[in-house]
Amino acid sequence: MHGLFVVRGREHEQVDALAAGDIGGVAKLAGTATGDTLAARGPTVRVAPIEVPDALLGRGCRARHAGRRRQARHGPPPLQEEDPALRVERDEETHQTLLWGVGDTHSRWRSSGSSGSSA
Repeated sequence: MHGLFVVRGREHEQVDALAAGDIGGVAKLAGTATGDTLAARGPTVRVAPIEVPDALLGRGCRARHAGRRRQARHGPPPLQEEDPALRVERDEETHQTLLWGVGDTHSRWRSSGSSGSSA
């Protein structure tokens, strides 16, 4: 697979392969999402889907920019596509956006804007 790398501090080190348990990245992928299986050409590789835990803790959040607030009303935020354990919902009674996560650290980290695609 072309463009395969591992992260070593701030550097990306190109590698030819990853072994089970290794964490790596692939540059310039299109049409992939969380949970997709990547493999060398040849026979199809099937891996059981990830079991996503239920989001148990909700936290009020607000987009920093008006454009992001409008965007959040029109479909699933990119954050939910990246992290299926998150759930975003709008409480019409309080007019508040709630970010639900697996636990306090998960929802606090995500609501603080730790992902490039977050609010």
